[in-house]
Amino acid sequence: MNTSLSLYRAIIFSLFMLFLSGRTLAQPKQGMFMVGGGAYVSYNYSESNNYPTVGGMPGSYTYSYSSFGILLVPNLGYFISDNVVLGCGVSSGFNIYSGWSSFSSSLNSYSYGDLSIGISPFIRYFFPEIGTKMYPFATLGLGFRPQSLRIFSTGPASNTSFTNYSGAIGVGLAYFITPNTSIEPSISYNFSYAVRDQDTQKSSNLSLGIGFQIYLASLTGKEESSK
Repeated sequence: MNTSLSLYRAIIFSLFMLFLSGRTLAQPKQGMFMVGGGAYVSYNYSESNNYPTVGGMPGSYTYSYSSFGILLVPNLGYFISDNVVLGCGVSSGFNIYSGWSSFSSSLNSYSYGDLSIGISPFIRYFFPEIGTKMYPFATLGLGFRPQSLRIFSTGPASNTSFTNYSGAIGVGLAYFITPNTSIEPSISYNFSYAVRDQDTQKSSNLSLGIGFQIYLASLTGKEESSK
């Protein structure tokens, strides 16, 4: 038992030292892998006012809607060329929606929360290094999420969920805290198109995110031989 435990500790220590080793490069090179993920927070608010005529009498209709979302996206990417990485993430998100509508003296309000899981392929381009250990980047991503799971619902909120197609365009900064590990703040513009039967919903928002990535050298050492 003690021998097995010692061997296990030795393996963990060896992997940890490999993780910290200088063999992995901070400079994005063809053949490297990018492993990590990000967390993103978004908020959206909209309001509309209409004044329809019902039964010959003028009325007032007001509608308000807001959403707050948290998205976690672990990812794996591969550098298909210097500075260009192609990859895919698995997104898991929790969204809270709330709103109210009023027509004349009648007022209705609702709120509900959904949990969703999807896939998010992406392509990222790294610009030349600025300062020291900092690489700006631009990202283009797509997303697909099957119908979400309703967690809670209050008021006359619909119990239907939608299949969601989305896209995102963002920019960020990879700051290398070690030769192979970066912290990556980012901002992105997101848009989505949700479909269920004949119903559709469109939305867009800005989101702020923070990512953590590990850059692993190719097993073939291709990026080292290209120096």
